[in-house]
Amino acid sequence: MNDDLEKALRATLRPIDPGEDFTRRVTSRLASEPLPRRAPMWERPAWLAMAASLVLALAGASLWQVHRVREGQQARQQLLEALRVTDQTLHVAYRAVNEPSALRTPSGQSGS
Repeated sequence: MNDDLEKALRATLRPIDPGEDFTRRVTSRLASEPLPRRAPMWERPAWLAMAASLVLALAGASLWQVHRVREGQQARQQLLEALRVTDQTLHVAYRAVNEPSALRTPSGQSGS
């Protein structure tokens, strides 16, 4: 059955010679009519759409990069602040362990 279908398709879709008259008419028409002028690339809507897409993509990428840099700067500031607070806390703990008199209140009693 598959071979029958293939044979039917080949018979239906076989090339047919259009004849000398058709060939003559086509060639004379091509010779008499000028070829249509093709618009320059910048005048074609597809070119403009592609250029606009490229500009938008580049602008979006640069804005994304600026956003990432700002996030990185904010993270750096937060890290530096956390390190500063940690340093202060460790300094207080160090003094409490190594200099117990440094944590006493002015009245001579140790602070709790």
